[in-house]
Amino acid sequence: MITGERHAQGGFTLLEVLMAILVFTFGVLSLFRLQAASVQNNSISSQMTQATTLAQDRMERLMALSYSSVLDTNGDGAAGLSNTTGADQTDTTHAPFTVYWNVADYCTTSTDCAPLENTRKIRIIVTWRNWAAPGSPHTVTLECVKPDII
Repeated sequence: MITGERHAQGGFTLLEVLMAILVFTFGVLSLFRLQAASVQNNSISSQMTQATTLAQDRMERLMALSYSSVLDTNGDGAAGLSNTTGADQTDTTHAPFTVYWNVADYCTTSTDCAPLENTRKIRIIVTWRNWAAPGSPHTVTLECVKPDII
């Protein structure tokens, strides 16, 4: 004989399962986007490290030269220290990086700069474009003062 009793069954409804899948999908897609951003940031950090190393190497080479060998070849002085279009020297052998360096007489014999007489300021500028983040070029700049030591 059949009675009208219903037995409670355990489990999830189809709607609950679909909502759980939807929430899970959004979570996984967010992790993929986070991973892509992390890879891009690691690429930028790696390139910045390479650019800094190139700048330091060039600075060490210039500091090792004699004072009379480090010259402001284009004569633009301190106003041209940040100039990349008319830099004193350019090195493009480390693609995608371009290394520029500018020299200016920092202080010649004058009373205003007595502690820094006969010094030259050297500025190294390294630029590059990142393939992962196109747009304006990235730049690393180093600066040093070279004294005329006898």
